[in-house]
Amino acid sequence: MKSQKKLEDEEEKITLEQFIETARHQLPPSSELRPVTAESFTEWHKAKKAADEAADMKKKELAKEKGTGITGRDFFQSGEYKEDEEEEDGEDWDLSQFRKELEEAIGEGESFHLGAGNPQVEKEAMTEAAQANGSV
Repeated sequence: MKSQKKLEDEEEKITLEQFIETARHQLPPSSELRPVTAESFTEWHKAKKAADEAADMKKKELAKEKGTGITGRDFFQSGEYKEDEEEEDGEDWDLSQFRKELEEAIGEGESFHLGAGNPQVEKEAMTEAAQANGSV
């Protein structure tokens, strides 16, 4: 059994030279191929570069239309986020007014507890109180 598998594996393997020759035979005849010269290469390279740039621009335009597809790095480098900050019509937070109203409410006798109604905060408070009493 093992000897048969080894023989089959050896028969299926082809050398690099054999692979190259089979690939060469699959090519069209040399009369149909265009020789590569410095001029033909530069012509091809310019055309490829222009096509790549056009595809990249199209991709960016589609991404802008969809609102997605732009990477975080591209967004940061473009500086568009700065424009968004300037155009923002939202209200700015005025914490001085909040503090003033909070002091008035406390002055009227209202009390505020952080985390009231939050079971995790209440559990931590109970644990701290128990530790302070030494019962844990």
